[in-house]
Amino acid sequence: SLESEPDLSDPVLKRFRKQGSRMPDQSEAQLREMTANYYGMISLIDHNVGRVIACLSEKGILDETIIVYTSDHGDHMGERGLYLKGPMLYDSLINVGMIVRGPGIAAGRSENAPITTLDVGATFCDYAGTSLPTEAQSVSLKSCFGGAGSPHDAVYSEWDVAPSRCGVRLDLRTVHTGTAKLTIELQSGDGELYDILNDENEMKNQIEKINKNDVKGYQLSLIHISEPTRPERI
Repeated sequence: SLESEPDLSDPVLKRFRKQGSRMPDQSEAQLREMTANYYGMISLIDHNVGRVIACLSEKGILDETIIVYTSDHGDHMGERGLYLKGPMLYDSLINVGMIVRGPGIAAGRSENAPITTLDVGATFCDYAGTSLPTEAQSVSLKSCFGGAGSPHDAVYSEWDVAPSRCGVRLDLRTVHTGTAKLTIELQSGDGELYDILNDENEMKNQIEKINKNDVKGYQLSLIHISEPTRPERI
């Protein structure tokens, strides 16, 4: 279905969408080159972040600067035969890292509980002594950076793909607790449920274990699949 004709009347935009939303079959050599180029881009960014940190150090302000290094999304990088990004919300795409440095942030500590990049805005405002309006759906991570843990029991992702892109509409909703993850396609009711603790590569879909017709049941089942003693809240 993702290779259907884009539902567009403008022939120029339709041709652009069709070509831009598809990737022809690649040879082994081409895939290796794509992978090498991707790692090269990461190395380029790493190098230039290092230059920024070196400059802060030279200016004598490194230890009073909050640095948050993260990304908006990952890349499938060949997992399940997929490359680049797309409306398949596996952890290779949505579970990105975040490296933080600054005053009050202990070096060498890691946090595996779920957080969301939506919270970066509120976090910067918190450090600056101000705040965002509640409709921003952003929660400060300042206490998390200080060692208090994530402010979230679960975090959410969504992807609403219009028919103008690939001929069909996909309306995806994902809830992630850090130990388990549920994705529902609202148009069809289909979904995927993974026990991340015991199936980190998301290979065993357990969606049949819960009620497909009850969205709240989907979410609550996800919250409890790996943590049966957690309180019933989302």
